[in-house]
Amino acid sequence: ECLERARDSYRQLDDKAGVSHVLSNIGEIYRLQGKYEEARRLYDESLSLAEQIAEPRDRQAARAHALKGAGTVATWQGDYVTARELNQESLTLRREFGDIPGVATLLNNLGIIARFQRDLIGARQMNDESLELFREMGDRWAVGQLLNNQACVASDQGEYAEARLLLQESLSIRRQLGDRAGLALSLNTLADVVLDEGKYMDARPLLDESLEINRELGDQTAIAYLIEDYGGLAAAEANPQKALQLVGFASTLRESIG
Repeated sequence: ECLERARDSYRQLDDKAGVSHVLSNIGEIYRLQGKYEEARRLYDESLSLAEQIAEPRDRQAARAHALKGAGTVATWQGDYVTARELNQESLTLRREFGDIPGVATLLNNLGIIARFQRDLIGARQMNDESLELFREMGDRWAVGQLLNNQACVASDQGEYAEARLLLQESLSIRRQLGDRAGLALSLNTLADVVLDEGKYMDARPLLDESLEINRELGDQTAIAYLIEDYGGLAAAEANPQKALQLVGFASTLRESIG
């Protein structure tokens, strides 16, 4: 509601850059709600409007912002080739006008995509570069996110001790900042590491805390991941019927949000 009021105000001012940025921000809200088609529509509208901005730097900034959002939607819809192209174009634009926080964020996004494509070496390199930039800027919120992402890569590589250390710092930062969404994500990541290690008794309280937070936030995508992890836990505990029911529920949830 606040963003829609801002959009209307920018339109009254005939500020196309302002409208373009706000449309992307509304798209991000839809993405977080799992409403991917609505989000993609708003990013497309934002990109179209960005082309009409006269000032080159403002046009580049608005386009980079919309490309980043559209790339994130493509990532969560599993279209990694498109996601990589959109994020890479946004990264190029941000490097051109010296947007260091934007560069760090795009490196983070590309690291996530690389991991999903099983390019773990590339993912680690991009995460390291992004983490270094965020530490230099003193952006603790982003550092908490990058530590979580790097822990995912370490776990994929079987480096569970390293993953635990990274998540310990991530969880500490996120609790200090009151970052509920980030805390829920790092708890889920730690539960994944514990499950991979075969320490099933340790996983359930981590999953429970993460699920409680994500229900409060209404993050359907995160809930789907968690339900799948509960299914994995049920399978590990020799309860195949429950495991299949949980995974089926998660699959249905994913289909419902696209």
